[in-house]
Formats: sequence, C-alpha cells, structure tokens
Amino acid sequence: MSRIALAALLALTACQTAAPMPAPSVADLAPVADLAPVDDPWHPVRFLSGTWQATDDAGTSMETWSEPSGSAMYGQNRSTNGSHLVFFELLTIERRDDSFIYLASPKGSPATAFAMTSNEVNSDGTAVTFENQDHDFPKRISYRLNANGVLSARVDDGTDNGKNLRFTWQRVQ
Repeated sequence: MSRIALAALLALTACQTAAPMPAPSVADLAPVADLAPVDDPWHPVRFLSGTWQATDDAGTSMETWSEPSGSAMYGQNRSTNGSHLVFFELLTIERRDDSFIYLASPKGSPATAFAMTSNEVNSDGTAVTFENQDHDFPKRISYRLNANGVLSARVDDGTDNGKNLRFTWQRVQ
C-alpha cells in the first residue's frame, strides 16, 4: 500500500473514532456572500468566463468571455439568423483598483464605459451590475448566473419597469 493511501486510511480512521462535532447553529453559519473567494480579485465577474449560447426561432445568440488576464477579460456577443449576422459587440471588463469597468462596443462603434455598481453571491446565484446614467440606452447592464447554471443578462433604461432587453444562455464551453 502506498504511503499516501496509508496516510489517508489512518486519517479516515482517526476521524471515525473522534467525538462527533455538534452541528453548527444557524447563527454560526456565514452568509453565502461571505463564502466568495475574497483572495480572488476577479470573483465579482469571473463567473462570466466561458461560452454561452441560446437558440430560438429568431436565431442564435452567443456570448463568449475569456478568463481574466492581466487587468482585463475580453468578450464578444454575436447574434445570427441562419448565416446572417444580425448583431455583434466587442466587450471588455477592466479591473481598476478594487472595481470593474465594463466597456461595450456594439457593431464596432467606440466603446461606452459602465461602472460596476453592485455584485452579489447568494443561494440564488451570482450577479453583477454595471451602470452609466449618462448613456442614452442602455443605462444599466446586469448579468446573473443562477443556481442551475443559466446565465441571463438584462440591459435597460436604468429603471426596473422601463425599456429593457433580456437574454438567457446555457453554457456550451
């Protein structure tokens, strides 16, 4: 038996013979948000990394985000209908000190900056919101990864009940 296997067996045996630990009370549990990896400066936006896709009667929407590298992570969004490109957007999230700036460049236009205004991690998932109240539309961009692994985005006029567009994707990579 290898030394590692023997050490693991001894550790398991020791755990079984030790007195059982009492279950923590609700007051002892940390809120889920506190469990975020605070040593990872990218934790508010890292959940976006990957390739996300949705297909419906209108076509296919795909959003891809790189892993963070240096002071930025890069993304692109494209929507197609068959072989026809309907929309594309180049995206960047830059880390600036302890916050993030979302830069959107739809259809090759100059980038518009949105500042991160909130991020949360809870039992419902992970979310981040960026805002630029001086921009015409959108003024607010929000992403949420729910507990089932579905990524959704909402771009809106800065109000909860006004003009908005919603997108929902499944991870494909």
